[in-house]
Amino acid sequence: MTIEYDTDMNDIEAWHRYFVKLPQVAPALHLQSLATALASGAIVGALTLTTSKNVWAGVIAGGTIFLVVWPLMAVAVRVDTLRRARRAVVADTTSPALGHHTLRVAPDGVTETSSHHTLSVRWDAVARTDRTKDHYFILLRSLSAMIIPFRTFSSDAEKEGFVHLVEQLFSSHGASGTTAPSNQAMERTNGK
Repeated sequence: MTIEYDTDMNDIEAWHRYFVKLPQVAPALHLQSLATALASGAIVGALTLTTSKNVWAGVIAGGTIFLVVWPLMAVAVRVDTLRRARRAVVADTTSPALGHHTLRVAPDGVTETSSHHTLSVRWDAVARTDRTKDHYFILLRSLSAMIIPFRTFSSDAEKEGFVHLVEQLFSSHGASGTTAPSNQAMERTNGK
């Protein structure tokens, strides 16, 4: 089965919003915000202790800063990650993420072609498939994805037929859904 579609910045942003929630990514982002909150709380607590010579004042000030900074940093780290990803896509005029795509789904794998890029992967290089309200993602073990907007399909039946085919081919190749990269599973050709 071959389909053609166009991706725009909204599709890329949908992928990045999904990406930051992946089990391989979200814990690192949470850890980053936790570390920042702990460091901020410790610094404020130590400064309060030094100036007031009151242990409880230092603990309360440090704890309060920690409780305020942690959720704020979680949001800030996520927003910053999305902003950087957007800038990277916009800055690269040969980005395979934007523009016209042709996607070929076959028993041996998936091939995505755009004006600057051809990516062919066997099914064992696919980590999993997933869908949101507006997109279908074929997630590769390299933590990248093929982004298929559902607006591509003229009907729900056509969309569900595509999804069913991809999931059937993916599962029939013994896909385990692990995240270990598969050597020789990918062949990437970049042209200009």
